[in-house]
Amino acid sequence: MNWSSPQYPGDRRLAHTGTVQIGAVFPPAGRENRWRWRFWLNGNFLAATSGQCGDEETAKGAVAERFAQFLEDAALEQKGSP
Repeated sequence: MNWSSPQYPGDRRLAHTGTVQIGAVFPPAGRENRWRWRFWLNGNFLAATSGQCGDEETAKGAVAERFAQFLEDAALEQKGSP
């Protein structure tokens, strides 16, 4: 799984593997003080899960955990480096 540098609206960091988008983390905005995260598969928000964390690395870890759980549930394996 790879993370893009901040470049999207709201300064979000997009997670992807190969050509598949798998989620994003969003820095605190305005008066917020927590990072938000969302896991999805290739832009399918109908099955998205999301939450909040205290920092960027924990939010990225939450997306990675959901992706790992998806792979396990689907009996799939990620190719190459995680």
